[in-house]
Amino acid sequence: MAQKLLIEVEKRDGFLGADSVRDSQGLGITVSYWSTIEAIEKWKNDTLHCQGKDRGKKQWYEEYTIRICTVEYEHSFP
Repeated sequence: MAQKLLIEVEKRDGFLGADSVRDSQGLGITVSYWSTIEAIEKWKNDTLHCQGKDRGKKQWYEEYTIRICTVEYEHSFP
């Protein structure tokens, strides 16, 4: 499902990218980046995404948290 969602989300207007990591016990975090709050809302309500969320609640996750934040500054070191 994650691979199907990644393929689909990459086609969406406003999607800028995503980072995801998991530890050996399956605990993980995924951060997706979007150009606008409207683009986030469209993805939130996307049919395939909703199916994935429903399946996640039933099969894969005991809990999860969604946070919508604004990046004010970014700095990288090569």
